[in-house]
Amino acid sequence: MAITVKKPVVRGFITSHYGDARADHIHQGIDIATREGEPVYAIAAGTVYETYPNGTLDRYGNVIVLKHAENSYSLYAHLAEILVSKNQAIADGQLIAKVGRTAGTRADPSITVDGAHLHLEMLTRWPPAARYADRLDPERILKAQNLLRGNSISTPIKVSGLAFILAAAAALQSLR
Repeated sequence: MAITVKKPVVRGFITSHYGDARADHIHQGIDIATREGEPVYAIAAGTVYETYPNGTLDRYGNVIVLKHAENSYSLYAHLAEILVSKNQAIADGQLIAKVGRTAGTRADPSITVDGAHLHLEMLTRWPPAARYADRLDPERILKAQNLLRGNSISTPIKVSGLAFILAAAAALQSLR
């Protein structure tokens, strides 16, 4: 089924892909480089499942985890500012945070726009059962909607809640 795109997550360009090898781990989401302070919007309606201040989750900085439905979560990391609180209801495309440079992103040579970026993960479970479990490739969803020109997200994006659930189910099926 097609994924309906309605409103923004963030405008920018992908500097690190899902599955990229790092020195000591495999990248579990995508990094979207943009300017510090840019607004971050929810990919779908749901509830704030958890927020984590800088230093709580290793390498993630300030974090928001949203629960959209059973087995459908999104994670937003390296945030300058968290604008929501735990258990808060979230609407499609609602402003939830500001892009930042938390958890050492200032020194990351792969980030070329002043070090600021959004790390976005899509998951089927929170917390994940294991380090490399329960995650989906967000870039596949973006590509399905022809939202990428090379690695650039020229139009802010948002995946509707139902579409996110369908995409998660399809991704899980492809792994079996």
